[in-house]
Amino acid sequence: MNSQILIEKWEFIPVFDGFSGSVGKFSILVGKMILLKAIFEDLAEILALQKLAYLSEAKLHNNYSIKPLLQTLDELEKEFEKNI
Repeated sequence: MNSQILIEKWEFIPVFDGFSGSVGKFSILVGKMILLKAIFEDLAEILALQKLAYLSEAKLHNNYSIKPLLQTLDELEKEFEKNI
């Protein structure tokens, strides 16, 4: 069964159910999930997602000083440049 997944605003690529493999720069995984390699311009959104994801953990432990919540964009950019 074929389906389509939205990659960016208007870019669709076909995905085949049950297929695992690689198509150009896209890695296609079972379950219709596509992983793209992050680029430098993605870092602000990645940091925002990281902070959102760790907020529930911080609330649970009543500790908002955990590293993922304190990390700055500058720190993330430096890690990215070092391929961490």
